[in-house]
Amino acid sequence: CMREMAAISAPFARAAGRYLQEEPDDLADPTQYRMDVLRVLGGAQKHAVPFLEEMAYALEDREWAIRRAAIEALSDLGEHAELAAPGVAMRMLHHEPEVRSAAVECLGRMGLYAGEYATSVEGLLEQEEDEEVINMCKVAHKMLLESGVFEALQEAAAATGHLDP
Repeated sequence: CMREMAAISAPFARAAGRYLQEEPDDLADPTQYRMDVLRVLGGAQKHAVPFLEEMAYALEDREWAIRRAAIEALSDLGEHAELAAPGVAMRMLHHEPEVRSAAVECLGRMGLYAGEYATSVEGLLEQEEDEEVINMCKVAHKMLLESGVFEALQEAAAATGHLDP
């Protein structure tokens, strides 16, 4: 978990993020390269915010190892990944079950920082047909319950006069 380390400096995070945006052509192992860049960004805390879109996009990668690195990086960012929640939730509509499953797991691991998108996991659970995605929805839902996000959404809705968050 990169969160336990000191934050990666802003210049280093920018350099890593640029490499995620513009991957060099001459890589011996592009998968390992992207995984390493995602791991660096996972430890960059607030300095990773400019690259959240690219990190969420990595959830769609054909390589499971890259999707796993993106899940871990986004969850390691904690509150700094909150702005990525809409992009992660959008991947729950993807045509590939593996991408939907990765997005659901990522939101679950984001916990409280999944915000209003935590309810999307409940919605997907009600309509999903793929068994692996359904199982991940159940796991993610449990993580979200334990994080307290649903209570926080209810409290926010009550404070603003909305009954249903």
